[in-house]
Amino acid sequence: MLKGHSPTIVPPAEKVLHEEIMRQSELVATLSHIHDFFDAVPNILLVLNKQRQVIFCNRATVELSKFNDAHAIFGLRSGEIFNCYNSETTGECGVSEACDHCGVVLAVISARQGDDNVKESRFITKDGQALVFSVWASPIELEGEQFILLMMKDISSEKRRRALERIFFHDINNIAQRFQAMNWGLDNDNPGLLKGFKRKMNLFTQDLIEEIRAQQDLTNAENNELSVQPLSISSLELVKDVAEIYTAHRNANRCILSVDENSQDIIFISDKVLLRRVIGNLVKNALEASDEGQTVTIGCKNAEKQVQFWVHNEAFLEKDIQLQLFHSSFSTKGEGRGLGSYSIKLLTERYLKGKVSFTTSQEHGTTFNLFYPFVFDE
Repeated sequence: MLKGHSPTIVPPAEKVLHEEIMRQSELVATLSHIHDFFDAVPNILLVLNKQRQVIFCNRATVELSKFNDAHAIFGLRSGEIFNCYNSETTGECGVSEACDHCGVVLAVISARQGDDNVKESRFITKDGQALVFSVWASPIELEGEQFILLMMKDISSEKRRRALERIFFHDINNIAQRFQAMNWGLDNDNPGLLKGFKRKMNLFTQDLIEEIRAQQDLTNAENNELSVQPLSISSLELVKDVAEIYTAHRNANRCILSVDENSQDIIFISDKVLLRRVIGNLVKNALEASDEGQTVTIGCKNAEKQVQFWVHNEAFLEKDIQLQLFHSSFSTKGEGRGLGSYSIKLLTERYLKGKVSFTTSQEHGTTFNLFYPFVFDE
């Protein structure tokens, strides 16, 4: 086991040697027409040994992986096939704390216990791509040896489409309700009130346009069609802009949204629109996670040749939330609301050349940190 890692629900058993893998693979290959049967299945189909190593796979697995042929996959585990971030970070599939929530691991455990129900597994690859699979596993026995038949269906596009639809309709409906409330207020003849209503109507209109553009940008980002427009930015001006925009957020009236007084003004090069969207998403998440009377603070500073932005709120993220936070279909807000944190990571790390991290504790709450280079290098 790697140092610093607590035991997971599946003990990270030692892998068997290549010679044993090939012996087991040939055992499966002797089954009549097994190659034709496996390759006819359009989904990923694997046979695993007791160590969760692949001893057989179909054509769809090779096509969806980073490898050129099946023999290169033999002996690997699922996270290693699909370049899972946790496998890349720890050097082993199945030893990180996040692996306790992996649908493949849970499906294998269920299969060993005689239960072949369907699980859902989320992968974030090393390059930030989010994959979601529907996973089914079943035990099989060949000449007295126990194996697991594992099928994985890629449902990433379906999950993202559903999440985008639900988020879009949810947020647009909220904005429409605020417009409706303002329209009722326009019947009032008080000039002072009408001036206030006009300002709010302008803010709601900006919010509506921003929501539409955010969904467009996320779709383009996932399709690798998003263009970055770098220009000179004042970090403090950007932070203040975000604070002003989200002061009108529906949860801001029960929380305190403030700019950290220790913020520093850094001039750097990046895409202002995308960066404002990333910081805005963090602020929106923080407001939605906060209770009445709590404070959300945003700020910026010089951090060793990088500009750092942070958003802090007083809530604590439970461990299971921490481990799945950046997955595209995971959300603390319910089914279909899982793209906020994912889009933050996607836009920051794939398009803005930055890094996102967070710290959380019962005592100090949660702080998300964003780090970007001073000069954007394409």
